[in-house]
Amino acid sequence: LWRYLTGVVILILTNACFSSIPWIIKIAIEALKQGKKVHHYVILIILISITGGFFRVLSRSEIFWIAHSIEYDIRSELFSRLIRLRESSFRGMKTGDIISRVINDMQSIRVMLGAGFLHGVNTAIVYIFAITMMTRISPVLTAIALLPFPVLAIMARFFTRSLYDMSQSVQKTLSSISSRIQENLNSIVLIKSYLLEGREKEEFSRLNDDYFRKSMKLTKAMG
Repeated sequence: LWRYLTGVVILILTNACFSSIPWIIKIAIEALKQGKKVHHYVILIILISITGGFFRVLSRSEIFWIAHSIEYDIRSELFSRLIRLRESSFRGMKTGDIISRVINDMQSIRVMLGAGFLHGVNTAIVYIFAITMMTRISPVLTAIALLPFPVLAIMARFFTRSLYDMSQSVQKTLSSISSRIQENLNSIVLIKSYLLEGREKEEFSRLNDDYFRKSMKLTKAMG
């Protein structure tokens, strides 16, 4: 929790730096109109950019460390749980499905707790800083600029459900691929004895094509 809070504070500092640059440019333009020198504004922008860049790297390092750490803990706990289960518990499970959960599902959790958390919080902070500054310049223009947001929110709601269903489908297909590989490797002697390499290759290609197609569909929808 404390590391997450530290990450949020650093994100606020990052956005405070980068949000102040347009405001400094505004002041510099006004100074130019009055015939004043603006070299000190240029130096200030460079210094703020370097500071903001430092905070940005620090915030990502902090939050991604948390995500990797949680992924490590959950994966270790999941494996410990698996090896404590009775043999009968595994009869109804595909080995590939278990492997997919231990590897791929854990990666999805890491992305959600890392990049997902970072971008979600960062977006909220950016909006607060940006809208506050925009309102100070022109409340009317700010209101006009925000008019499309309810429509965007409805669209986002619609796409979120679709993305969830597509993501589930991709994960299931990946699980099938893992299971197929595991089954083939376990039965490699039998496959070679009955000359089934061609059939297994075709089946794997079908699964791989299906995974590729679903992954590209998900990628386009996310785009």
